[in-house]
Amino acid sequence: MKKEMKKKFNYLLPPADLWPNFALESQGAKLVPQMTSATFHNNRTCRLFGIYFQQQPLGPNVVIQGRNHLSPGQCWAFAGFPGRLSIKLSHRITVTHVSLGHIPKSISPTFTVSSAPKEFSVYGKKHLHDQESLLGTFQYEEDDDSLQTFKLPEENMDSFNHVSLKVKNNWGQLDYTCLYNFRVHGVVET
Repeated sequence: MKKEMKKKFNYLLPPADLWPNFALESQGAKLVPQMTSATFHNNRTCRLFGIYFQQQPLGPNVVIQGRNHLSPGQCWAFAGFPGRLSIKLSHRITVTHVSLGHIPKSISPTFTVSSAPKEFSVYGKKHLHDQESLLGTFQYEEDDDSLQTFKLPEENMDSFNHVSLKVKNNWGQLDYTCLYNFRVHGVVET
C-alpha cells in the first residue's frame, strides 16, 4: 500500500520538478550545434483549411525548453544511432541526476511509444574541447512514468560545464527517435 501511494504521489509531482534544471534554455543553457545530431526531416504534408503544406520539424531546442505538458509530435526527432544532444549548462555544476521525458502511451495516437529512447548514456566535459567523461548508462522504460530520473553513480559525479545525451537505440521505431525533455540536476560549483 505504501509503495502504491508513493508511486501515485510521484506521478503527481515527479522529483525532477523539485530540483533545479541546469539544462534549461530559459536559465541560460545552450545547445552545442556542432555536437548535436541532425534533425530528422520527413516528407509528410499536412492539410489546414484546404491548403497543403510541408510540416516543419522542431529543432533540438524544444528538448531544453522545460515544458511540463508534453504533446504528441511536439518533440525533436533525429534519425539513426547513436543520436546525440549536447548542451552547455547554465552553470558549472556537480552533476548528480538526469531526467528524460517522453509522452506516455496513453496519449500517443498509436498507443505506443516506439520512438522513445531506450538505452542512453550521459557524458560530461569541463570545457568544450576536453575529452568526454562517461557519467552513466541508463535505460528509459517505455511502461514507466513519462518523466524518469536517473542517479549517476557516485564515482562518476564531478563538475562539468557541458553535458551530452547519447541515445543508443529506441523502442522499435526504425526511422527516427523523439526527444521531448532532458534535464540535468546537480549542485552549483562555487
